[in-house]
Amino acid sequence: MASFDRQVVTRLELTEGQPNATEHLTFTERFVLRDGGEVRCSLSLSTDVAIAYGIKAGEPALQISWPAATRERQCDVPNAAIQSFERPAGRARFVLRSDQLVGVEPALEKRTFFPVDQVASDP
Repeated sequence: MASFDRQVVTRLELTEGQPNATEHLTFTERFVLRDGGEVRCSLSLSTDVAIAYGIKAGEPALQISWPAATRERQCDVPNAAIQSFERPAGRARFVLRSDQLVGVEPALEKRTFFPVDQVASDP
């Protein structure tokens, strides 16, 4: 493989008063192979994560801790030599700024969560 691009959409479902949440990740990837060919892959991952609330530098904060996970990628080229996706266990801290959760730790955490209004389902 020569290079790759990745887009990740993360959705976090918090429930008031609960120490756990569900994190939904959707990946879209494009791999450029050494021979110039391209392979496009996608995968979805839903994981139960631990949530801890607190204060970080005087701002309301949230810590997310997730377990390790491995998933097969779904690629547009059959038998592509693209390995399974591996996500090591980890944690990240976010602070509440206005109505957004902004990643502050680790230093490379760049995610920002925006609120999403719940849509009432039809009876």
